[in-house]
Amino acid sequence: LSSNAQGFALHSRCVRANPWKDKSVAIEQMTYISTASPGITNADVESILLKSRHGNRESGVTGMLLFDGRRFLQQLEGAGETLELVLARIRRDPRHRALVVLGRRVADCRMFPNWQMAYSRVTVGEQKGPTLVEQVEAMVGPASPDVAAHFMGFARLRGAAA
Repeated sequence: LSSNAQGFALHSRCVRANPWKDKSVAIEQMTYISTASPGITNADVESILLKSRHGNRESGVTGMLLFDGRRFLQQLEGAGETLELVLARIRRDPRHRALVVLGRRVADCRMFPNWQMAYSRVTVGEQKGPTLVEQVEAMVGPASPDVAAHFMGFARLRGAAA
């Protein structure tokens, strides 16, 4: 796991209270996958993370981003209207292509309450260290079954392709 995600599973837990300004807002969770544009660099991904973390902190969005060098898989949590705005911004970003929303639901709680954007760049096909499936499993252990299924399916497909 990248240094940004070490200890991730230890810090994730279901938080029922909405820690943001408007406590009456229902929390929604949305998962999407997109393909990185050709030629995307580590600097591009760092830029995405910096802007996302700042904007998410301001708008009450939490979540997790997984990137394997080719595809982004992301879980976002927040008010439904806010998630629509975030999704529209991502769709306009030329670093993302072929964005597909995999799931959306109203949630009882946040799965990633302390992360304006948890991030890990997972590795595929390395001989040493944990497998891709093991890396992702450590990250999404506390997530809802639906969310965990999206991330684990992604890991299994990418791991099989390596």
